[in-house]
Parts: sequence; structure tokens; C-alpha cells
Amino acid sequence: MRARRLLAACLLLALAAVAGGPMGAPPAGAQTATLVVTSAASTGDGLCGADCTLRDAIRAANAGPGPARIVFAIGSGPVVIRLDAPLPAVTAPGVVIDGRTQPGYDGAPLIYLEGGALAEASGLVSRAPDVEVWALAAGGFDQFGFLVIGAAARGNRLLGNWAGLSPDGAAANPNALSGIGVVGGARGAHIGDACAGCGNRVAGNSVEGRTGHGILVGGAGTLGVRVRGNVVGLGPGGRPLPNDDGILIVDGAHAIVGSVAAGEGNVVGASRVAGVELRETSALLPVRLMGNRIGLDEAGRPAPNDVGVFVNGDSAGIDVGGPWLGAGNVISANRVGIAIENRAHHVRVLGNRIGLTPDGDPAPNSEDGISVIGGSRVVQVGGGGPGEGNRIVGGRNGVVIAERTTRDVRLLGNYLEGSGVGVRVTAGARITIGRAGEGRGNVVVRAAEAGILLDGVAQVIVEGNWIGLTRDGSPAGNGVGLLLRDRGGDGAQDNPVRGNRIGGNVGAGIVVLGAGSVRNGLHDNAFLPNGGVGIDLGGDGPTPNDRGDRDTGPNRLLNAPVIDAVVHDGAQAEIRGQAGRRHRVALYRVGSDALPSLLPHESGHGPGVELLTVVRAGADGAWTARHPIAPGAVLTAVAIDGFGNTSEFGRNFVSEPPALLRAGFTPAAWLGPALPVEEAVASLGERLQAVFRFDAAPQTWSIYRPGLPLLSDLEALQPGDVLWVLLGPGPDVLWVQPDAAPPDVTGDDPPDPVLLERGLNFVRWSGDPIGMQDGLASIGDALEAAFRWDARGQVFETLVPVRPGAAPAPLQRGDLLWLRLTAPAEWPQLR
Repeated sequence: MRARRLLAACLLLALAAVAGGPMGAPPAGAQTATLVVTSAASTGDGLCGADCTLRDAIRAANAGPGPARIVFAIGSGPVVIRLDAPLPAVTAPGVVIDGRTQPGYDGAPLIYLEGGALAEASGLVSRAPDVEVWALAAGGFDQFGFLVIGAAARGNRLLGNWAGLSPDGAAANPNALSGIGVVGGARGAHIGDACAGCGNRVAGNSVEGRTGHGILVGGAGTLGVRVRGNVVGLGPGGRPLPNDDGILIVDGAHAIVGSVAAGEGNVVGASRVAGVELRETSALLPVRLMGNRIGLDEAGRPAPNDVGVFVNGDSAGIDVGGPWLGAGNVISANRVGIAIENRAHHVRVLGNRIGLTPDGDPAPNSEDGISVIGGSRVVQVGGGGPGEGNRIVGGRNGVVIAERTTRDVRLLGNYLEGSGVGVRVTAGARITIGRAGEGRGNVVVRAAEAGILLDGVAQVIVEGNWIGLTRDGSPAGNGVGLLLRDRGGDGAQDNPVRGNRIGGNVGAGIVVLGAGSVRNGLHDNAFLPNGGVGIDLGGDGPTPNDRGDRDTGPNRLLNAPVIDAVVHDGAQAEIRGQAGRRHRVALYRVGSDALPSLLPHESGHGPGVELLTVVRAGADGAWTARHPIAPGAVLTAVAIDGFGNTSEFGRNFVSEPPALLRAGFTPAAWLGPALPVEEAVASLGERLQAVFRFDAAPQTWSIYRPGLPLLSDLEALQPGDVLWVLLGPGPDVLWVQPDAAPPDVTGDDPPDPVLLERGLNFVRWSGDPIGMQDGLASIGDALEAAFRWDARGQVFETLVPVRPGAAPAPLQRGDLLWLRLTAPAEWPQLR
């Protein structure tokens, strides 16, 4: 009775094969023979009749005149074939071994090859072209579970198999070398595919004391291998069953791992060494990794590899990702996302999501998103074209570049967020972080320590990046924007930092630490507001200028330039100042046309948002620049010495226009040097009728009447005097005043406070912009009333007592005020 059922099953399978089974029609002119495996025995009688073992079927297929199809009818449900001798290799072309035909098949292999009793053997071996193996499982072999080997093995397909798992998939049963191997010059093999059930599950191939890989593609003649749609390192349900390497491409082999098409990427997790390792590949045959999920399971949950992608051992010609839709890999939750080391070269990392789930949730690699070390060279991380930049989130470092022999590394167009350090460079040559041009700069935000850290390195170009700011200008600060520091006696030296937008950081925009950190060019950047100053030499806030600039430290603690005066001449202005001998001076505007209301930093130094021009000081340190400057603009500057050191920002200077006088009474301030009143007002000519100065101490007015000395008791004007000027009828007049003596450039002490008397005081606010309440707070106990002159409305605005619902605008430098005090007071006006 049993024999009849087997014969009937054989007939049905034969008819199905003639009609076209899973492989479709056989090649033209060939007749497909169907061989039915009915026995789970290891050995057989050499004949594939009613009692046919897998060994018998392979021998019959090898001996047959045409392609053979091996199917299974070993009862129903799961079957373990315990081999006590190696199976013969498949040597005939076009053989199909189809485990899906075992009755009860429902997606998981039911035919299991057990190799635990064998030494130095593999499970199923193909040495022939166009061999296809479906839905078998192999575990416990001393070498490979499935092996495609030799130059004759062209176009093999391994689909829907398990390698390295127990029969039920719940535990590991390692194949000691690899679950699947394609080696020895085999070409065009397909390991997995995109169709439903076509991917292999390769896990558990890790043996103590040996290196067991999930999928191995090796050998100089092994070409055109496609690895698609597989699950590697994970059992059913996502249980971690580690391989040592998930996928290894080695010794000049060529493969494409994954694809841009949906469903063709591999899921690789739980590897003890690397999810995907590339070792000693050839630049002539580029290896591409596209559309894979590395470090997460099929549901997007963490399944960490030690290293996600390991480009190792002189490998060359590697593309990890690409700019095309679907080409980027998701590489997350590993210790290191991508490691490029041991002299790997000509590597591109493009369009990947590193540290994120496919849904965009954070899943950081715990140490580094990308590391480029160990003498690697010609490495490009990101690019300026559409889709080329990587998104790198979290980890101790977003990108780390290290070791002196590492060189020619470029980071372009990436978005780095939420790491301890966004980009850390500790060694290397010809390192570029960003470049000028649309899309070529990196965005580095929300790094806890520093957006970019140059740690004892030289000649690293940092250009065109957004540091602490998103591309729309929104603040997303790092601890500090850019940190250059001494490491182990090696200073950060000769690093050009240019064309970056630096703002929104919790601390300073740029910090330079260590006496050996010198000759760093920092001036050609846009500094938007940071918590600290724009440039901080020493990490301790603004450094006072010293006499003769003899101190040493980061960037030689170069003295900052001093702006002495701004003289308006129509649309242009002449800016004058002092700096070191023959130093260049980079003049900035605090604020810009796009950000006209930007407030200066609370220290009074910067931020230098817009670089206006660079001029050179003379042998005496004096410098002059001409540039269109709007009245009231706030200016600052940095110095650059002949060695390339850049200073901190100097104290801000408000560009004040000449006093605008109208017919009748107009309040004005005298900003020039101490002069006899006749000389000071000479430019006002015959229209001047009188000048009045309120003298707070006697609470009286002094008056000057031109040509009437007996009616005048105002003999001279002092810097800071506040006046009422009476003009006769006629047009408005600009009162151009001579420059006051320049301040002492050897120090940076705050100005003396304004001395206020009991009673009325007519004074000018000369400090930086400040909120009205904060500006008046220091004299609040004595302040009885305060009024500010509104030049536009030609009236005094009441500030104190505060009117209900009033919200006075901040004090601005140049504001003229009447203050009535109940007691004398000192009024500091800090800049």
C-alpha cells in the first residue's frame, strides 16, 4: 500500500515537472528528469527508485543525460537527514533541488541536512552551472552548509534555505566555516532574491575558536554574485543567533549586496564581528551595498552587530549606499556603524541612514556612526549631489577619523545630529570637512561636547558647514561649535576654518585650547549668536588685550583689534582703528541685512554675523576701511597675524551718524575730543544761535552765544557732554564732529561709570543695547523719573514712572535721557 502511494506521488510530481514547476520550462532541447527523494537515510543503493535517498538522487542527476529536478516525498512534515559521509557534489548543469515539494511545506524548510557526524565536510556542494537549491536547511557541518565552488559553477541560485539553525529554527547549529559559501571562481550566483520566500535565513554560524560566517563570497575569480533578500544572524521572530561575520566578501571577489528595489535588501544583525565585512576586495570590481538593514531585525528592533559594515584589509572600490532612491542602507544600533580601516581605499559612503530606524526613530550606534582609521585613504563620506549625503544620528562620535597614515578623507553634505562629538579628527592628512558650494557642507547639530573636534591635528579644512544650525537657520546647538585643542603635546595647527555658519551652540562658536594650537585661520565665517562668544581662545571668555601682545597660548592669544571711529560719508563710511603691526583686520557687522535686529553678545564682543572686508594695518598698527555702513550698525573685528593666527572678536563699536540738527532746539551729544566751544561748533556757521549744557552738580545751565562772550559761560566741550543746540530757520544740518582720541589698545577695561547727581541729569547711554529695566536697575533705588528723547517724534518719552501697559524699547547706544535722582549714583554703562 505504501509503495502505491509513493508511486502515485512520483507520477504526480513528474507531471508537475513536465507542466513547469517552480523553475518553469527546461532549456530548449532538454528533457527534465524528476527524481523523488523518499528516504531520509544517509546512504543508499545508488539507484533512485521507490526507495531513493538524497545521495542517490544527486548521483542520478549527475549521471543523467539532461537537467534533473530533485523533489521530496519523505512522508510528511520535517525530516532530518543525518549524513555519515559527505554528499556528492552536484556536477551536472541545471539541477534543481526543491525542498518546497516536501508535503507540509509552509515557508520554512522541512528537509534538514545534519553534518554533526562529519569532519572536514560541507552540506550541499555545487560545482556545476545553473544549479538551483530551494528550501533546504543545513547545520552542524565542519565547513559550509551550502557551497558553490569552482569556475564551472555559473549562475547558481540558493533560495529560501536555512543555514546554521536547528531544525525548528529556535537555536544555533553552526556550520563552522560559513552557512553559505560562493568561492573558487564561481560566477553569477544569486544568494536569495526579492520574491516571497526566496530569501535565505543564515544564522548561528559561530564556533568558539574559529571564524564562522553567515555568507562568504571569496576568491579573485568569484564575480557577479548577488546577495538579496536574506535574513542573516536572526532566527524566526528576530531571535539573535550570531554569525561571526554576517556577510563576508573577500580576496578579490565581486558582489552586490542588496538592491535599490523594495524587498531586495538584506537584514543583517547580531554578528559577533561585522554585519558585512569587505576584505581585500579589488578596485577593478567595485562591491556595492544597497538597501540593506544592518543592526536591526525585520521589525526594526535593535539587533546589534559589533560593527555594521567593516571595510577592512586593503579593500578597494567599495560603495556603501548610493544617491539613488532606495540605495541607502539603514545601519543602526551597532557598536560601530561603518568601520573603514587597515589600508582600505577608494571607498564611498553615500545616502545612508546611520543611527535611525526605517521609520526615522533614533537607534544610534553606541560608539561611532562611521570610523575611518588605520591608514585608510581616498574615502568619501557623503557628497554634494542630491541624495549623496548621509544622515548620522547619535553615538559617541558621528564620524571619527584617526591615525597618522589615514589620508584623503572628505565629508560632504552629511547631516549629523545628537552625538557626543559630531565629527572627531585625531590624526590624518588631507582631511576635508565640507566644501564651498550648494549642498557640499555638512550640518552638525546637537552634539553634546562639540559639533566638530580637531584634536591635535593639522591642516584639516573645515569649510561651508552649518555648525549648530539647521539649513533653514534654526538653532540646534552643540556643546561648542568647533573645538580645536592640544592632545598629548600635539597642538591643533594650521587648520583653515572658512565659509561656515556657526551659531546656536550652548557654549562658544569656536574654542581653541592649548599653547601648541596655533596658526588656525578662523576669520572667514559667519558667527550667529552662541551662548559663548564667537571665537574663544582658551575657553574662558573674552581675553583682555595685553601691552605689546607678548603673551602666548592658543593662536598666540593674539590681541583683538580696536575700532576707534566710524565717519559716515553718504552711503559709505570710513572705519578706523588700531591692531598689531601689519596685521590684517577682518571687519564684521553684528547683524546683517537679513538679521538687522540681532543683538550683540552680552560680553560686548560680536557675534560677527557678516564679514564686510579685510584690510591691513600699517607699521604703526593703524588701519582704515571703507564700506557701506548704515548709521547705528554694530561693528566688530578680528585680527590675523602674519603666521595665520586669528584673534578673538574685539569689543563691539556702534556706528553712529553725525548729529542731525533741526531749526529750533535739538538735543545732541558731543562725541569729539575736548575742544573750545568756538572750534567745536564752527561747522554750524551763522545759523547757530546758542548751545546749552546742563551741569548736573550745580543743577544749572551753561550757555554759549556766538559773538556774545559776555552772555556766554560755556567755554569748552568735553567728550560725552549732552547739549541743546538752537539753530535759526533753515534746512536740517548734519553736525560732523572730529574724532575723539582713540582708546588705549593695550587693555580692555570697562569704561568708567557715569556720575549722576541728585536732581536732574541730562545724559547719554553709551553702553551696548540692553533692556530698559536691566539698564536702569543699578540706579533704581535713587531713580525718581526718567525720560528719553524721541528724535522722530521730537518729544520726550516717559520711562519712569512706568505707565500701565507700556513696554519701552531697549536702551540703544546714543539714547539721550533726562534722569531725576533722589541721591547721587554711579551708572555703569558696560560695553
